[in-house]
Amino acid sequence: MRLDRSTLFPLLVPRGYLSGAPRALCWRLLDGLEVALVSYQRTAVDPAQEARGVAQYVRGEDLGGPVLTAEEARAIALENLVSLVERKALSPTVTGDGDHGMLMFVDHWLAATCVLLPGLWGLAREALGTGELVASVPHRDALLVFPMGTAESRAAVTSAITIAERGVRKPITDRLLRVLPRAVEPWWERAPVEWLE
Repeated sequence: MRLDRSTLFPLLVPRGYLSGAPRALCWRLLDGLEVALVSYQRTAVDPAQEARGVAQYVRGEDLGGPVLTAEEARAIALENLVSLVERKALSPTVTGDGDHGMLMFVDHWLAATCVLLPGLWGLAREALGTGELVASVPHRDALLVFPMGTAESRAAVTSAITIAERGVRKPITDRLLRVLPRAVEPWWERAPVEWLE
């Protein structure tokens, strides 16, 4: 594959998703989640629709050895994602307000991957009026960020998400993530059993 740096993007996938592509470059984000490096090539542009294309997983040999390291490719891919959002080619919407508000990236193959955005916490805090935030990434085409609220409010929101997103293609996880100023981390309502022993 001839690699064009402007086509590199990170792609959030569930752990094990790339088992059929063993040489694909990926890194662990959290337990159960990985980020793959992909190259997106446009195949056609229909004036009535958005550009169509195909994403291919990038392998170590695609980087050209010393020309581009895996770490450099990862940084470029994240910069390209940030640029996509800055250009409004992938934009969040906000619904509701206060405890019932939600910041959503949806209907784009990189929507869930926006959980990697360096400014996600600040963007969501400004839009939702709180810095106590959790996120749901039910499938590739959705990232839903909402106030942490109470255990009951989280249960209500996650139940609604589960019902609304049932049967979608490319599922990622039903686990909530805590959105922090510089990262995301797993969120558990109760500690895993092994922690209690």
